[in-house]
Amino acid sequence: MAVSALVRAESARHDWKSLACMCGDSAEHVPLLFETVITAETPRDMIGYTLDGHVEGDTNITECTAPAVGVIMAPWQVSTTGRRRRHGGRHLRVPRSGRREVDPLPSPAA
Repeated sequence: MAVSALVRAESARHDWKSLACMCGDSAEHVPLLFETVITAETPRDMIGYTLDGHVEGDTNITECTAPAVGVIMAPWQVSTTGRRRRHGGRHLRVPRSGRREVDPLPSPAA
């Protein structure tokens, strides 16, 4: 499986080198972990590559956890292409371009 443009874009938003990792180093290597796990064709391809001990460990989290969750959730960011969904009290229209457009809130009934 290939790494989607959404995953790459979300990953690129963060300065991983400046974030702490559970392993004690900077989180600079975390994007490589994601890419390896996503592109692995067999479980054997993922040996030695895990988010456990890097993004979280024994239910503890670190600086790189929140950005990592964004990367994990990236494929679902625009999963309703061409349809509307409610978000924060507004209707978001997600056109095929992937750019979100916010429709004005409906006027309250008089």
